Amino acid sequence: MWNFLTLCYALCSWAFCCCYCREVAYEYSQKIRGLARKLLEGISESLGLGSNSIVESTEFDSGHQLFVVNLYPPCPQPHLALGLPPHSDIGLLTLLTQNGIGGLQVKHHGKWVKVNPLPNSITVLLSDQLEVCHVKHLQKAYF
Repeated sequence: MWNFLTLCYALCSWAFCCCYCREVAYEYSQKIRGLARKLLEGISESLGLGSNSIVESTEFDSGHQLFVVNLYPPCPQPHLALGLPPHSDIGLLTLLTQNGIGGLQVKHHGKWVKVNPLPNSITVLLSDQLEVCHVKHLQKAYF
């Protein structure tokens, strides 16, 4: 099965990146992948499944990771800033680190709510593939 972990892609050669950046990105990618695996194990357990249920059913260990970096410099007229259009994230999880500027919004009860970044934290968002996986397991359990 094809799966993505938005944020890191460990096997990229990153020819455009200096050696130092490549090494740091690779190490970061390995640590983020480990964190994602632990989160998926916890999610599996919270659904009453075996801890490796989601990891195994999505073939997580052989799946791909995606490292995306967006930099939005401060805007002198923030009320004119557009950002990204509303969207959902592909993959299992999105692990997001934000700078102090922020900008992330989530739809809650039909309204867009700003998510203020916490210093030295990672925001975890459940993505499309995990939602499908979750629904599939709930259907097996209850229907």
